Amino acid sequence: WNRSYLVQVDPEGNAIVPTVGSFHAASQKLAQVKEQVLSRTREKYPRVEITLTLTSMRYFTVYLTGAVVDEGSLIAHPNTRVSDLIERGGGFLDDLRGTIEETVAGKKVTRSTQLQPQPTARRSIQLLHRDGTQEAVDLEMYRATGEVRFNPYVRMGDVVHVEYRKQDIFAYGSVNKEGVQEYRPGDTVGTLLSLAGGVSGDAPLEVAQIWRFQPDGRTTDI
Repeated sequence: WNRSYLVQVDPEGNAIVPTVGSFHAASQKLAQVKEQVLSRTREKYPRVEITLTLTSMRYFTVYLTGAVVDEGSLIAHPNTRVSDLIERGGGFLDDLRGTIEETVAGKKVTRSTQLQPQPTARRSIQLLHRDGTQEAVDLEMYRATGEVRFNPYVRMGDVVHVEYRKQDIFAYGSVNKEGVQEYRPGDTVGTLLSLAGGVSGDAPLEVAQIWRFQPDGRTTDI
């Protein structure tokens, strides 16, 4: 006959399988826990066919602070990435816009205005873990390259903190996205090209000039 059991993981991270035993599931991948449960169950019931299926993910609390629309605690699950959390917190503060009504040539005109002109540091988002370690999350590189390593999953008790941008770099010329980008120590010309959407059209990448400003803000080394 067939028999089903619903096994829950308790707040301490343990799962008790009736007649088999207790298993520590916290901080382990699903495949690891499944292998442990199936291995021990087969030892006790060698002639029984066993199937283990995940029915729902666990939920936990994480925290969002800094230059976002809504700071505070949010409920997340193991598949929640940093970008998901910021979106659920209303997005970056410099994306928030309002409307202003003006009279131009005797006519009322409504235009959009940016409520927070200071740009946020989207390449230097701090991901603080409960064990004291931290990561710097680069969402602009994630959007430019699609590489998920720039947009990690959040863990239980994490704090995601968004600051304002401190330093800039600029890309001009034969690139798809000219303009200002946030600077991070260790950036290369290749990094800036990726953020600028790559070389535009069929333009050959043969020569690139770096203009570096001196402390007076006017003199440059090329």
